[in-house]
Amino acid sequence: ETKQYVEALEMYGKALKAVEAEGNSDGADKSDESGDGTSVRHKDNSLFWKWVNTDVRVKASGVEEKTKLTIASSQTDVDSLGLKSGDDILLERGVETTIASISKGDDGVIHLVVKDNVELKTPESKVSVKHSNRRLQNPSSISIAFNLARLHESSGRIVPAIELHKAILKQHPSYVNSYLRLACITRDC
Repeated sequence: ETKQYVEALEMYGKALKAVEAEGNSDGADKSDESGDGTSVRHKDNSLFWKWVNTDVRVKASGVEEKTKLTIASSQTDVDSLGLKSGDDILLERGVETTIASISKGDDGVIHLVVKDNVELKTPESKVSVKHSNRRLQNPSSISIAFNLARLHESSGRIVPAIELHKAILKQHPSYVNSYLRLACITRDC
């Protein structure tokens, strides 16, 4: 079953690339790094998001503080970071976490409080942030996204299925099939 899931996932990825290659973007610029507000974050929905490098570098705030990082780059303004509470971030060596809060201390140093204990493998780490690749804005991609959500459902991956159905509806509120599937998932859970 896992092999079939992986094969199907590969085919959906190829289908999305084919849609993009045809130029059916309808205004969806996949190079936009600001994201589109779609809250697709689950690792099983990685066809709809990407890691975007930032100019932000962080270092550990202290040996005992595993959930607090200090900005090591030259940014002195919280708004200039391009990060916000709730963002999923990727640090060097594959360390993933979510920003719980961002604050600036009296000393002018900016701190990120993250939801998970983080142990940096290097003194400083680059930060990448998860953003939508805007594929869901393309109407030609919606049936592919819907079918991927159905694949998640049939494989028992309910959380990514719900997330994808909701993201489809956020971009295309008249897509009735996702409403119906959410109702069925709710009934069956």
